[in-house]
Amino acid sequence: MAQEVDAVFQYPFEFTKTRVQLQSEGGCPVPRNPFVIVGQTLRQEGFRALYKGCSSLVIGSVAKDGVRFLVFDSIKNVFADSETGTLTPANNLLAGMVTGITASVFAVTPTERMKTAMIDDARKAKRFKSTPQAVRTILQEDGFMGLYRGFVGTTLKQAGATAFRMGTYNILKDFQRSRQIEQNTWTNFVNGAVAGTVTTYGKTSA
Repeated sequence: MAQEVDAVFQYPFEFTKTRVQLQSEGGCPVPRNPFVIVGQTLRQEGFRALYKGCSSLVIGSVAKDGVRFLVFDSIKNVFADSETGTLTPANNLLAGMVTGITASVFAVTPTERMKTAMIDDARKAKRFKSTPQAVRTILQEDGFMGLYRGFVGTTLKQAGATAFRMGTYNILKDFQRSRQIEQNTWTNFVNGAVAGTVTTYGKTSA
C-alpha cells in the first residue's frame, strides 16, 4: 500500500519524465526542468492532466507486487537444492530475474504502455477519457499486441531490478536462517533496506 500511495504523490514528476521522453523523441524542444513542465501543464491543461495515466501506474504497482510475491516462492522451489531446500546466491538472483520477467508479462508492460499512451494522448488528440476506454481503443486499433509495445525494454529493466531486489532479499534471509538469526520486523526492515539499496546501485551502474 505504501508504494501505491507514494506513486500517487510522485506521479506529477512521473508524468513530466514521460512527457519529456515523448517530446524528445518527436524532435520538439522541451524544458528539462520538471517544475517548469508542471507549471505549463497546469496553465494549459489543468490539474487533472498531471494525473492522466495515474490509475494505470497504481494498478500496475499493485499487480507487480502481487505477481512478485506470489510467483517468487514458487520459482525459488524450482531452483532450490533438492536435498537442503536452499538456493545459491546465483540461483537466488536467477529466481528474481524469472520473477521480473513474469511480472513484466502479466502486469508491468501493459500498465506502462497505458500510462505512456494516456500521457501522450493528453498533449495531442485527447481521445482517452479513462483507462478502460483507452484499453478498448488500443485493442480495437492495434490488437492485443498493442498493449505490449515496448515489451523488450520494460522486461529487461524488470528482470534486472527484480533479480537484484528479490535475490538480495532472499540471500540475506537464507544467510540469517543459517546463523539462526530471528526473523522479525527489524530484520525484515534491514533486509528490505539493503535489497533496495543494492537494486538502486545495480540499476544505476547498468
